[in-house]
Amino acid sequence: AAKRLLEHPESPDRTMILGQVLCEVEEWQMALPFIQQTVKTEPENGEAWGLLAEVQQRVGESGWESLKQALKYSPHSPTVQAFAALYWRRQARPDIALTYLNALMNQYPDQAAWHVELGNTLAEMGNLPFALDHYQTAVRLDTQNASYWRALALFCLRYDVDIEGAGLTAARQAVLLAPNEAAALDVMGWLLM
Repeated sequence: AAKRLLEHPESPDRTMILGQVLCEVEEWQMALPFIQQTVKTEPENGEAWGLLAEVQQRVGESGWESLKQALKYSPHSPTVQAFAALYWRRQARPDIALTYLNALMNQYPDQAAWHVELGNTLAEMGNLPFALDHYQTAVRLDTQNASYWRALALFCLRYDVDIEGAGLTAARQAVLLAPNEAAALDVMGWLLM
């Protein structure tokens, strides 16, 4: 988003880009007015409404009304579906989140990120074997992404699933791919304990 802002400083969607940049660095409170301005100037921009819902939740607001607008204007947008899945997981309704994640999986079966999110959601629902399948699919789809290996290792640790096999293998791979990343080292330490 920052690159787009530099390439198009006079772009009409400058407020959206500024909001996205602030979201990337988790400055939610600062991002809020920029995203609110975007939905005022582009009231039918479903993705902007979805981002507004996310930002509102991050600052302690509900976000539900904004999410309804996002789904109204862009019900098939992958971005909006992802925001909807996150919303429902936060509401302790992984069953509803699963609906949106399944739609994403149908559109993008080869994207590892959706497999991780589906794994997270299935784990919350207690469906550990299918959750493990999705984490393992994610690392097969993107073998060079340390965060997916770390997600698999964390899953094994949290749910006491094949810690000595899949868990340690995943943690080792995460450390090999990101040897200076504290999160990868932490997971390896936890699993070894």
